[in-house]
Amino acid sequence: RAGAPQQLGVPGEDAPHVAYRLKEPEALKGQHVVVVGGGNSAVESALILAQDGQCASVSISYRKPRFLRARGDNRKAIEQAIESGRVRALVPSRVVSVGERTLSLELDEEAGPRAITVPCEALIVQVGGTSPAQLLSSIGIELVTKYAER
Repeated sequence: RAGAPQQLGVPGEDAPHVAYRLKEPEALKGQHVVVVGGGNSAVESALILAQDGQCASVSISYRKPRFLRARGDNRKAIEQAIESGRVRALVPSRVVSVGERTLSLELDEEAGPRAITVPCEALIVQVGGTSPAQLLSSIGIELVTKYAER
């Protein structure tokens, strides 16, 4: 369904420690990892990274206060991981910039936005993808949405 991964459009996003999918969780052992996104892919990545406690820390940043885009079982699992302290929830938040070993975010709080910086040696961005519709259309393939609209 998705073409290229959606980017955040923030300074530092082109750093070598930024990835758009979780390929080798074992390679992140001992590192501070932040996952950005609130859907199934992001939630599952955070859960995989937190399951063995091998990462120094696992955080998940999402722009909304709850993980309503995730399936019910994933939502329940991430809420349990957050409650148990295995995953730190940075919600609702917005990534401002990516540093060499840190991530700058803006947390939305009742008193107003608050700037924070968290340790981040690996950043996994899973905020969706851009549609390959234009490319497919150019080669004669017509897309139909899940509601059968063209």
